[in-house]
Formats: sequence, structure tokens, C-alpha cells
Amino acid sequence: TTTTTTKRRKVDKSKVLKFVTIKTEVLSEKMSWKILKRKGHVTLCKSKPHAYDEWYSTFREDVTRCNLKPGVAYILQCLDKYGSGWAGGSIKIQGVTYCREDFKFRAGYKKETFFVVKKW
Repeated sequence: TTTTTTKRRKVDKSKVLKFVTIKTEVLSEKMSWKILKRKGHVTLCKSKPHAYDEWYSTFREDVTRCNLKPGVAYILQCLDKYGSGWAGGSIKIQGVTYCREDFKFRAGYKKETFFVVKKW
């Protein structure tokens, strides 16, 4: 009989990205996002359902659960369930603004970009 023991590596929470900032303007209820691993496109985390229900607001969302590590490249997907873009909304990660293309994403329902978590 062979027994395999798998040890989970403990993640140092002081060395992961902690927050992203979401800015809404109009039609914020249609906005959502995902962060994926570049390799394999595995979803690491995503916005909470119905998280952005207030127009012209700013939300600071905790992403510690995602375990996004410095020096690693990830994929950010900005999603719009109506296919008309984020209508002036955006997501800011470590001071860089993404997905702000007024009313149209070039790809319609989804805009995808790469980002690297900076060391701090």
C-alpha cells in the first residue's frame, strides 16, 4: 500500500495583492470581472454577484483571497452582460486603470488584458 501526502504551502498574506478599486458611472449593474492564471486560463477570483449596484461610485474590493503574487503575470477580464462596455467604469490595480473605454469594448461582452503584480 502506498500513501501519498500532499502538503499545502502556506501563503504569506503580506506578500499578495490586497485590493482592487472599481469605479462605476452608469449601468454599473452589468459590470463584472475575473482574474485568471495566464497558463491554462484558470479563474483565480472574480467579482461578487451584484457587487456594483450604485452608479457614480467607487468600491474597494478585497482580493487577498486570490493570492496574486508579485512578479507574476495574470489575465484580467472585464465583462459586460449587455455587450456595450463599462460606460465609463474602470478597475484600478496598483495605480493602473484598466477597462475604461467609455461605452464600447472592442470585443463586445469582454475585454481582456495582461497585468503583472508589482513588488512593494
